[in-house]
Amino acid sequence: MGSNPIPGAIISGSNPFSSSFKSSEHSINGMGIYDYEERLRWYRRIIKHLRNSGLALRFLDHLAVLGLSVARISKYASHLPALLRVIDFDLADATREYVERVVAWINSQPYKEWTKHDKKLVLRKLIQYAKYGSCEKRG
Repeated sequence: MGSNPIPGAIISGSNPFSSSFKSSEHSINGMGIYDYEERLRWYRRIIKHLRNSGLALRFLDHLAVLGLSVARISKYASHLPALLRVIDFDLADATREYVERVVAWINSQPYKEWTKHDKKLVLRKLIQYAKYGSCEKRG
């Protein structure tokens, strides 16, 4: 009689967990777990109905030109709807006062600190793109 090398392990021809970890079987809102391309399309559809949408959509395209991953661009896009709803000025004409008003709004929200940081980063890069046509790091 052979003993089972792993106590309590099921010995059979199939692994009960094999299908549990296939990402194609799991979804969030009809999307695969890491379907960043679909998430990005979803955010773009939302953004196109908001103020400064044309600039914001060109900004997302610019991030792709800079070589950012679809996952990173999707993350940036996820922050844009909230920001665009608060921004009530032309981004190309943004003054310090206008930007500080948006930053004060971000700080007043019940977001985690990293989320606030990310929103401020996206705001900075979006305004940089609006004013200079690029948000590329200059070295």
